[in-house]
Amino acid sequence: MVGGINGKYSTSNWTPIHYFYRAFDFEEVTALYHIVDIALVTPLRDGMNLVAKEYLAAKRDQPGVLILSEMAGTAIELSDALIVNPTDTKEIEDAILAALEMPEEEQLRTLQSMQEIISTQTVEQWAKDFIDELKEVKKKNHILQEKIIKKENLKRISKQYNKAKRRLILLDYDETLVPFYKRPDQAVPFKDFLKLLATLAEDLKNRVVISSGRDRRKLDEWLGDLPIDLAAEHGAFYKEKGKWHEKIHEIAWDEEILRIMKHIVKRTPRSRLKIKKTALVWHYRSVDVWLAELRVNQLVNALMAPCARANLQIMRGNKIVEVKSSDFSKGAEAMRLISEENFDFIMAV
Repeated sequence: MVGGINGKYSTSNWTPIHYFYRAFDFEEVTALYHIVDIALVTPLRDGMNLVAKEYLAAKRDQPGVLILSEMAGTAIELSDALIVNPTDTKEIEDAILAALEMPEEEQLRTLQSMQEIISTQTVEQWAKDFIDELKEVKKKNHILQEKIIKKENLKRISKQYNKAKRRLILLDYDETLVPFYKRPDQAVPFKDFLKLLATLAEDLKNRVVISSGRDRRKLDEWLGDLPIDLAAEHGAFYKEKGKWHEKIHEIAWDEEILRIMKHIVKRTPRSRLKIKKTALVWHYRSVDVWLAELRVNQLVNALMAPCARANLQIMRGNKIVEVKSSDFSKGAEAMRLISEENFDFIMAV
C-alpha cells in the first residue's frame, strides 16, 4: 500500500510516506518526536502508552498536536489530545484535519497542559499509587473477613429468631438468592431455593419479602405462586396478599438521556439497554473488561448534567449502570415495610 502511494505521488525531491519497520536509537526517536507536527497514536487495545507520553516530553516548547486512541489507557489522563475511535476512519480523518488547522497558540497551550500531567504522573508515582491501593485492598479484605458470620453469631441469630413473635425476612434476588448470569433471564430460581422460601413462609410468624431491582413481570413469573411478598424495581411496585401496588407512575424518559445511553450501546459490542417503567439499565456483563471500564466512565460523565436537571439518580451496580428516580429505593421500601408492623426480628440479606 505504501509502495503504491509513493509510486503515484512521489516527486524527484519528495516522498509522501517514509515507512520504517525497525527500532531506532533513543537519540533518533527523540529527534523525530521533536520535529513531528502531528503524532497519530491509534492502538485498538491498550498498550504501554509510552509513545504518546514520549512525544509530549520530546516536544518541549515546540508546537505540535497529539491524536490519541480512546482505547489507550493514557487517554483518560491526556484529555487535551484529540481523542478518536481507532476503528472510525472518518473520525480519524476529521482529527487530522483539525490538527492541521489548529492555531499554534492552541497547540502550545494543550501541549503544556499535558506536559504538566506527565511530569507528575511518573513511573515512581504510578508505583507509589499501586502500593497504596494494594494496602487499601488488604485493609478492605480484613474488614470484610470480619463480617463473616461465625458460629457464635449464628447461635445468637437462631436464639433471637426462635423467641420472636413477628419476623421480617427481607431478601435481595440477584447475587443473593441466585448467582449472576451473563443473560439476566437465565437467573431462574432453583427448586431447593423455592422449597426453602415456601417453608419459611409457612410459619405464620414470618413475613418473607423479596426486594429486587428486577421488573415485576419477571418476579411474578418466577416467584408469584409462593405465599411471599415481592417488591420490584427498588420498591416502585410491591405485591402484598397476591395483589400488586404502584408507588409511582411511569417516567417519561428524557430524549437526551435515552440518546446518550443508546449511543453507548451502539459503540459497545455485547452491551444492551433495558428500558423499564421506572429505570433505564445499561448491562455490560459480556463486554471486554477494559472497554467496559472506559465506557462506564464516559457514560456516567455524559449523564451527570441531564440526570441532575431531571432529578434522576445514576447508580453503578454489578456490571450495570442504572438511571432511576430518586423518589424510591430498596431502603425506602424497607422503611415502608417496617412502618406497617411491629417486628421483633428483622433479617436482611
